[in-house]
Amino acid sequence: MLERQLEFESTAPSPSPFLSQSQMYASLNQQMEVAAKFEDYEDETRILDSLKMLEKEEPILLLWRLIKGFY
Repeated sequence: MLERQLEFESTAPSPSPFLSQSQMYASLNQQMEVAAKFEDYEDETRILDSLKMLEKEEPILLLWRLIKGFY
């Protein structure tokens, strides 16, 4: 599923790199909720790692997570 998301984002026009990363972050959070609901712990761990990588690249995403209360 993440591969399809990455393919889509690589072909879709992006107004700014941050917008693309924030969209990816939101999408990953939604995927995380689904993985948790279905108790898919492998997928959940992989998604969490991706979220943390994005937070390292864009610290504002970490702040956003803390404010919104994601994962």
